Amino acid sequence: MASKSAIAREFWRKIFNENSIDLRNADARKSVVNDFLDDPMNKKDGWNKSTDKRFFRLAFDKVSREFGTVSYTHLTLPTNREV
Repeated sequence: MASKSAIAREFWRKIFNENSIDLRNADARKSVVNDFLDDPMNKKDGWNKSTDKRFFRLAFDKVSREFGTVSYTHLTLPTNREV
């Protein structure tokens, strides 16, 4: 099984390639992440909605740099969050 970080990066690569949401819209980004975390199959695989959002936040920053943009252009700032 792939790591959660790798899965989150692949998730955002798919979103970037399909151009399925407006990446500048924070609510749209939160919505697709919540949909992923609410999926019963993903819950069964060990994804936790309250603690695993950090993987998506960090993966979004990394993948946006891969695609030649920085997350700052999408109005998001990578932040450290204490759990």
